[in-house]
Amino acid sequence: MKLAPIRGYYPRGGGQVIVHVNPLERGKCLKAVQMLSRGPILRVWGTAFVAGALPIKLAHVMAGRAREVIHRKLHGAGTSIGLDVSALKEPPGKAVATGSGINLFAETGEKCLLGANAVGSPKITPENVAEKAATDLIDHIDRGTCVDTHAQDQTVVLMALASGTSKILSGDLTLHTRSAIYITELLTKVKFKEYDGILECTGIGHASKA
Repeated sequence: MKLAPIRGYYPRGGGQVIVHVNPLERGKCLKAVQMLSRGPILRVWGTAFVAGALPIKLAHVMAGRAREVIHRKLHGAGTSIGLDVSALKEPPGKAVATGSGINLFAETGEKCLLGANAVGSPKITPENVAEKAATDLIDHIDRGTCVDTHAQDQTVVLMALASGTSKILSGDLTLHTRSAIYITELLTKVKFKEYDGILECTGIGHASKA
């Protein structure tokens, strides 16, 4: 059976994600990274989407409201960036049940990506859904970090396995990140340092055996 990407919605679920992975060559290690400067915001883009019984009009409302909030904040501060938030109606067979949401991203001059999202609900207006995602993205931008709070904890294991010392401008650590550090230090015996918003770790240089 050939799998295809399908979006699932709470509470039914049933979504499918297809992941393509390029493993390291045998004996190779992940390289340490230095991410200490984010650079200016170059562009913001995203997609507001609906599926099932919901009309495309709701996606257009979310996209429009997100553009308004982001434009007011970034362009109002004298910043000129590309801004493109589109609306999408998931075709039949590409989503399970009925649902909606919005994904937003910001790209920086140093090729950092920041993201935010929000999921629709019958109890929340599409305008408020879009405002939440847009406000979260602006908060990530205002933090001045190289990763957003959602990606922050995902860097921990990679830093621990890499060869060399990694430093990432991460900002205040989330509880998820602190939990990931605690478990990773137990398993690998590495030590993480946190200072001036920077997360640092000298990895174990784990080599691929595949």
